[in-house]
Amino acid sequence: MGDRRPLVIYPEYFDSRLARSTGRRLPVAECVKSPTTEELATLAKSIGLAPKVETASHPGHWASGRGRLRLAYGGAKAELLHQLGAKLKEARRTD
Repeated sequence: MGDRRPLVIYPEYFDSRLARSTGRRLPVAECVKSPTTEELATLAKSIGLAPKVETASHPGHWASGRGRLRLAYGGAKAELLHQLGAKLKEARRTD
């Protein structure tokens, strides 16, 4: 694991209703409908990260007001997104 650098994570990355061209970053199979910043923050804490919730929105969905997470992570952003996507899918499955 390299140096921990700040990353920004938007809930839109995990929204199955969005196309990849409009902000989704993962395959639909790893996404859920309308993920929240709070859900993502809880999941990030569960894997040992310290997320900071901010009110800024995704540039393509600036009026949505969904917020974003800023956190320090030492690996690849794509790797973190897949981890969070899997945990989010599992959390929604048990609700």
